[in-house]
Amino acid sequence: MGLIDNAVATGVPAETKQQPADALAVREPACEAWETPKAQGPEAALPESEQGCRTLFEGHPLPMWVYDSNTLRFLAVNQAAIQQYGFTEQEFLGMTIADIRPEEELPRLLEDVKKRVYGPQKPEVWRHRRKNGEVFDAETVGYRLRFQGAEAMMVAANDVTERTRTAELLRNSEMKYRVLFECSADAYWLADEQSILECNPAARQMFGYAPGEAMPHPAGLSPPRQPDGSSREAALERVAEAFRNGSARFEWVHQRRNGETFPAEVSLTALTLSGRRLMLGTVRDITERKRAEESLLLKTALLEAEAETAIDGILVVDDSSRIILTNRRFGELFGIPPELLSAEDDLPVRERIADEVENPDAFLEKVAYLYRHPDEKSRDEVRFKDGKTFDRYSAPLFDSTGRYRGRIWYFRDITMQKRAEDRLRLQSSALDAAANAIVITDTDCAIQWANPAFTRLTGYSIEEAIGRNPGSLLRSGKHDRSF
Repeated sequence: MGLIDNAVATGVPAETKQQPADALAVREPACEAWETPKAQGPEAALPESEQGCRTLFEGHPLPMWVYDSNTLRFLAVNQAAIQQYGFTEQEFLGMTIADIRPEEELPRLLEDVKKRVYGPQKPEVWRHRRKNGEVFDAETVGYRLRFQGAEAMMVAANDVTERTRTAELLRNSEMKYRVLFECSADAYWLADEQSILECNPAARQMFGYAPGEAMPHPAGLSPPRQPDGSSREAALERVAEAFRNGSARFEWVHQRRNGETFPAEVSLTALTLSGRRLMLGTVRDITERKRAEESLLLKTALLEAEAETAIDGILVVDDSSRIILTNRRFGELFGIPPELLSAEDDLPVRERIADEVENPDAFLEKVAYLYRHPDEKSRDEVRFKDGKTFDRYSAPLFDSTGRYRGRIWYFRDITMQKRAEDRLRLQSSALDAAANAIVITDTDCAIQWANPAFTRLTGYSIEEAIGRNPGSLLRSGKHDRSF
């Protein structure tokens, strides 16, 4: 005995499910060939016209068929079923209802075969199969009757694949947003104009309310005054603004249940659910961000103050060669107008300086080399066409994670220093070339320096003379009285 034989032996498939489907309503048969069981209640009304029943069956826009309750074979099918499933009428009449089911649906069919429910059946969704093998969702409803003397079931089927797919997408979407709502670290709440209707666990944790405990209106989650002096009424104004414009985003100081206040970023979105105007609020605690911002502002202020009081010209560029900091001294040293520096582009500034130096190619090549080698430091001197000399020092900038962030340049005008050094070298050369013995002593008459003529005339080397009194050297006994 095969699978279908077992089904025939044990019962009749009723194809039922407890859900409404007016579109699948099947009227009671209206012809003697479609007799209903006589002892099944008032719903088993006698038909008036076999021809009327046949017309209704064949012309129905939904696929319909009648199958034998004992053999499960098709007894009749309408044109809509032929079009829906792709089988000809003759092919249908040689098949059973199991032939339009995918294999995995057969165990469920066997269970349904055991049921014997009389009267109109409630709709149920099944997996059906077309002739080309395509499987789709079909919502069916059946009615037990007698057809040409045999106990049979008349079934109407509606392709609900798109409806099922849409419902699945909707369920997935609802689940996704429910997970986002429940698991977000930000506080979410849904409120009307009177109170909070629903909130996520993060909101209760953020504001200090236990699960199930009623939370006040969002305006009540604020201190009496904001830092700008505005009152709680300002919160109601923000909510009203969001209702008018559809949304609002702002920073706000909220208050936890224990009285502690904290800065927050708030986003409000107006929406309508079931005809009710509601507000979806998102609150993010930005305490740490504010602390970091305050620390950064302080460090920036200190850096700018230090840069402005420095005697060096300072230029800082990021890793994209964008100027992020210059001090006033830098602009003064190179005569660069503020509007050029405020453009934050390093290239025109670099080219302007190169036009003023004695060797522009070497100047630009050194800059390019250091940008290509971010780990290297450099110190050199740059001579300008007008005779000035600048000391140039450059070093890379790395953050706390070791990431390269840019480069800092220091420029110091050493023109006067270089000129003084030149004068000293000239004077030293003149003293060295003098024919007379010359010594320089400190306040204790100890020799600090002597020229070559001193050595030649006295016979003492410079090393022997350093630290000695000139008088003691002249009375050393190494010379005659005429010396």
